[in-house]
Amino acid sequence: MYDALREYCVLNEVAKSSGLELVCVACDLGFRDQDVLYKHFDTMKGQDNVHNGLSKREGDFPLFLNSYRIAMGWETISDGDFPIEFNQTGRRPGRRPFYTFFEIDFVLEKKGEVKFNTLEKSLAIVGKIVSNAQKDYLCPLCLVLCSTTKAFYYHCDQMEDEVHTGLAYKGPDCQLFLPHYFTALKATVPEKELPLGRGRQGAYSFHECFRRKFVMRWKQEADVSLSALLAKSNNIERVSGGAIILSFRPDDLSSPHVLLCQRSPNGRDDDGEPTMNSFPGTWEGPGGGALPEDRSILGTTVRETAEETGLVLWAASNRVYCVTFPHKDVLMAKYLVIVETSKKANCRRLWSDEHDGPRGSDEKPIRLRDDEHLDYVWATEQQVRNSVIYDPSDTRKVGLTMIQSNKDVLLDFFSWLKKDDPCIEYPLPELPLQGDGK
Repeated sequence: MYDALREYCVLNEVAKSSGLELVCVACDLGFRDQDVLYKHFDTMKGQDNVHNGLSKREGDFPLFLNSYRIAMGWETISDGDFPIEFNQTGRRPGRRPFYTFFEIDFVLEKKGEVKFNTLEKSLAIVGKIVSNAQKDYLCPLCLVLCSTTKAFYYHCDQMEDEVHTGLAYKGPDCQLFLPHYFTALKATVPEKELPLGRGRQGAYSFHECFRRKFVMRWKQEADVSLSALLAKSNNIERVSGGAIILSFRPDDLSSPHVLLCQRSPNGRDDDGEPTMNSFPGTWEGPGGGALPEDRSILGTTVRETAEETGLVLWAASNRVYCVTFPHKDVLMAKYLVIVETSKKANCRRLWSDEHDGPRGSDEKPIRLRDDEHLDYVWATEQQVRNSVIYDPSDTRKVGLTMIQSNKDVLLDFFSWLKKDDPCIEYPLPELPLQGDGK
């Protein structure tokens, strides 16, 4: 799963670098511009009603919407789920042109689910978009897809920079090729892994090194932080990781609980200066922003959980939720990972409806940072379902108050838990900690 998020980032960048800005939501084909997209719709509309509805460029919005809803897998839909823009008065939102509903960022965010996203779904969609392009060669420097080796070498010749010139080298000296190749990949491939061949004249054959799947494999190992990958592929300005920590009461193994921590109103900024935390008083799982040195969202989640609670995480599920939202005037992506601690929590500090707050104590209490959280509790599905949605204008902060997106994700998690084994078995990176947090 560590590689899955990096693979998604690289695939997304490949799609965009190759000009696949628009997507047919019915068959996950990528297109460079409107004209080619609508030519595809015109070709397909005689074969099924969905493509016929999608082919509408304007007018007859109900027909377009019904076809779009079917193709996107939406059961319910509201105006807030559409791409919208403000009219000339700047007061009332207006519906954007139909073609903007096919922009790749919007499709990847919204297809299948409206409230939030999952990594598996996004990876499957963007992987299919890239695969459907039917171009087997990939430039490791700028991630542009090429249909043939001839097209790839033509691309290198057109770029006219030192690295592309080195990538286009076809001579007998491997050392005139490999430094440029590794520079483009930002990774070093072991010699035995390189698909090098020799021609009859003794010259090396390098074209297999540009196969899309081979480049993708090693591009994921590139010495680039996860934050940089996400920012480049998704236009995300901030990234955070969060933990969905599952546990059970010792006397009731049939009722799963999740760990929630109450956000403190007072915090500290990156320089250690006092500041006001966002969403004060709300309850959420532990987590926080990615640092430049974090290579994976798992590393971020492990580090933040240890810092905020003292808990050591040891394994994760392959199901990762993603929500994007504006935060402090930037676009933020939050990845929520289903994890287990190195030692099962006691799960005895529970929510009391009578006292409208947590009661009880775990044998080994969670160690909270007072500039991050005020309290913690283990909550059931029903308690999450009954939680109050955060309203910044309501200063009372009574009850179990949550942000809508966090609540939606946890309810889906509980629903998914009833249908599937969570399979929390992927090892997590270790951190050098003072104490083991057990």
